[in-house]
Amino acid sequence: MIEPGLDIELLWWDEDVNELRIRASNGTFAGEARVYVRPDGLESFAATLDGFPRSVGDRREIELGTFDPNMAGGGARALLWKRRATGPADAEITLWAATVGRDQSVSMKLAFEPAAIDEFVRRLRSLTMRVGDGARLPACG
Repeated sequence: MIEPGLDIELLWWDEDVNELRIRASNGTFAGEARVYVRPDGLESFAATLDGFPRSVGDRREIELGTFDPNMAGGGARALLWKRRATGPADAEITLWAATVGRDQSVSMKLAFEPAAIDEFVRRLRSLTMRVGDGARLPACG
């Protein structure tokens, strides 16, 4: 079982596509998906999260990879929102993995401290294009 949070790891890359492993766990549920994104996919992910949350009611949705069973790879979707002026932001993470003979998915709720989200964005933007490089967003209670 992985520690509660969201992990992104670079598995492979070239000038056309990046392959990522995305893992998520809330302590009860966990899952993993391998997704393919354009070379600017991680920067796009970071840009969507940048400055979150700006205010109560701020809501961001991010999707990496695909949820289409006719396409290669899997998908990851993150929906984050801020309900209260203080405390953590809420998130729902959905992972979908296309495997030979059966598709699998998991969806879970997590909470993230805004400062941890800021650090995660910084880490995503500083990734070197080396296999195994990644970023972690730890969940809070």
